[in-house]
Amino acid sequence: MAQIYYVRFMIYVLPTIIGLILGICLWKIKKTYFLSGVMFLVGVVWWGVLSCINTHGSEGPGILACMYSLVALSFTVVEVIKKLSKKQKMKIGITIVISLLLIVVISVAGYIYTRPVEWDAGACGGGYVTWIFDKYSEELTASFLNGMGEKKGNVISVEAVRGTQSADWEDKQIFLEFNIKYTHKTNGDITEKVQFIGTRYWIDSFKWSGAIVFG
Repeated sequence: MAQIYYVRFMIYVLPTIIGLILGICLWKIKKTYFLSGVMFLVGVVWWGVLSCINTHGSEGPGILACMYSLVALSFTVVEVIKKLSKKQKMKIGITIVISLLLIVVISVAGYIYTRPVEWDAGACGGGYVTWIFDKYSEELTASFLNGMGEKKGNVISVEAVRGTQSADWEDKQIFLEFNIKYTHKTNGDITEKVQFIGTRYWIDSFKWSGAIVFG
């Protein structure tokens, strides 16, 4: 779902933001008002009409609208720069470079954030389940122990059993299962199979639910 929202942002919201910037500039620069305005309106109308006809196939019109907006904005920026002093041009250049870097960083971060678990698993190869188990087994075992409530005081030792782990994933969720072995003061050694559901928020990073114990 997050990936869908990210794609929609890049296709629909970004051209709109550019259009707003363009509109503000056009109020200041009269010479490019007609040319830039027409180019932007053509792009927006084209995108709007075609996206209403076919929502799932509106990527092309959306990108074209963005391109029209960028070209129109470039005309306005050129006109503005012509009227600036050398010192002002340098400040504008620095601002543009910083802005572009921020856009790149935000875009890359957004792209990574919206990737499914499969994206991480594919990069890791066949040992992804073991990698996630080794990374989170202590944290998840502690979560299991804390979930025992008052019974926690009767547990002498607890550990995740390496080699029993398995996992499935779908979109941004991973379903990690493994055995936990603990020693109870009166009942001795007990082994239980548990499952944790993790929601991906970064590369190999998950926010985990509480333990689900299989009877």
